[in-house]
Amino acid sequence: MAMKFQSVRNAGKLSELVRNQLEKAILSGEVKVNEQLPTEATLGASFGVSRTVIREALQRLEAQGLVQSRIGSGSYVAPYPMDQVKTVMERFAALNQQTDTFLHLLDLRIVIETETCGRLTERHDAAAISDLRAIVRQMAKSREDLVQFANADMDFHIRIARASGNPFFPTILEPLKNIGQAFSLATYESKAVIERTYQDHRAILQAVIDGDAQTSRRRMHDHIAYSKTHYLELQARLESAASGF
Repeated sequence: MAMKFQSVRNAGKLSELVRNQLEKAILSGEVKVNEQLPTEATLGASFGVSRTVIREALQRLEAQGLVQSRIGSGSYVAPYPMDQVKTVMERFAALNQQTDTFLHLLDLRIVIETETCGRLTERHDAAAISDLRAIVRQMAKSREDLVQFANADMDFHIRIARASGNPFFPTILEPLKNIGQAFSLATYESKAVIERTYQDHRAILQAVIDGDAQTSRRRMHDHIAYSKTHYLELQARLESAASGF
């Protein structure tokens, strides 16, 4: 089927305008995954531009992960791998470390991790449970080393997500590890907070071991909700101290 495009000869940045139209054609399903795009010459004639412009547009689409070039064959619509989603999330988390973003991500984690914890409990994955035991032991040993403690804290949550049976859960959570660690370190203000964090993880793990999905879900929900509440309280105290009230 011939693909129809609007001429961009007299408008703006030509390669970007071409890229936009090709992206729309791909995402709308007009041209499907693994299907070949028209040749550079055909696309150039359709858009009213040179092959150099078409080549630049295709290179941009390839950089986005939407197109792959096959030597001697042409350009094809590429399957969009899960790793690409993870990369987007990693970039977002790295470049958006504002407090509001972190709090919104905590809300997202409450929804996702309540479910991942319940699913692991129901699946009772022996390998995952063994790994979680080791992580909790690491938390117990590193209560004086807060960087290691925060790392183990996030590893616990990610390991549960990986054992949920749904690859989208770890794809979303794994890129949040660094921002999660950074904000966790900001909340480890006292031994009492560190101890509660450790005990929360022990309690979650025990519910998983016991096969009690309802309790494991509730404990995970309460743990992350407490983290959010504690962070807000800590921020309020810091702001009050800074203002002199």
